Amino acid sequence: VVAAAVMVVGIESVNRQTNLSVDTAIGLLFVGMLLFVAALCWRYYGAEQRLHRAHLAVTALHAEEMIGHRSRKVFVGRDQWHAQEDARVADYEQASAAADRIGLTMGTVHRVWAALGVMVVLADLYTGGELAVALIGFVVFGFGVLAGATTGMAQLLKALVSFRYLSGFES
Repeated sequence: VVAAAVMVVGIESVNRQTNLSVDTAIGLLFVGMLLFVAALCWRYYGAEQRLHRAHLAVTALHAEEMIGHRSRKVFVGRDQWHAQEDARVADYEQASAAADRIGLTMGTVHRVWAALGVMVVLADLYTGGELAVALIGFVVFGFGVLAGATTGMAQLLKALVSFRYLSGFES
């Protein structure tokens, strides 16, 4: 609600101080949201890489233990048998939580856009309603674009992480 109020006030002040119309201001806001999505995608890619590396570390450790290459455990005390496993699982949990947080943020961008857009449409209706129909269309269009872009980019970035590992670019 606070962000929506700030957006409405910002668009109205830009509209009053410059020759930009409300539809141009909301268009600039949409470009800002796309830039925000791009920054989130960059962070999500890094988080997915860390998660992938942590997953591989846990998998490799468990494979070693099942195959029997971890027989050196005999030479350490019982209290140290699972120390390495615990550390790798903790790293995996942290990487997973970070990727989930960024993914959740990416999944809410289009909803935030819709809420902000409704506030702008209501503000336009309150001040005269010249562009309400066009703004509603732009808000709906932006909602679809942002929803598709964030979902598609998340899947594409996960595929890129896997491709880079399988192709030998990352080990």
